[in-house]
Amino acid sequence: MIRKGSGDTPKNGEHEWRATEAGAIFVTRIKICGLQDKSDLDAALKAGADAVGFVVEVERSRHCITAAAARELVRNVPVFVKSVAVISPHDIDEAVRLSRETNADLLQVHSTLSAGISEP
Repeated sequence: MIRKGSGDTPKNGEHEWRATEAGAIFVTRIKICGLQDKSDLDAALKAGADAVGFVVEVERSRHCITAAAARELVRNVPVFVKSVAVISPHDIDEAVRLSRETNADLLQVHSTLSAGISEP
């Protein structure tokens, strides 16, 4: 249970207190990442994952798969489970390309990107 002022700054403590008073329920969600094939995906879904992650074109990772392979796996993710493409793009344009090619619900970026605008 979250109590007002339970070690947080007054602003955060008050925010959490209001959320609790409003009946908010805090839920832990689980993402299983590094999936490489359909059997990995099936096991994660059977285990009850809320989200599944695919490491896409990150060559230094032993879990790396291509954008095309990720897209095929994303097609098999049920509607109430989020798909996450874990990427490490060199620039914004590469991030946009990977987003489009994988069609994942979310991107998890492991990189230092400058805030730039990319043309659609």
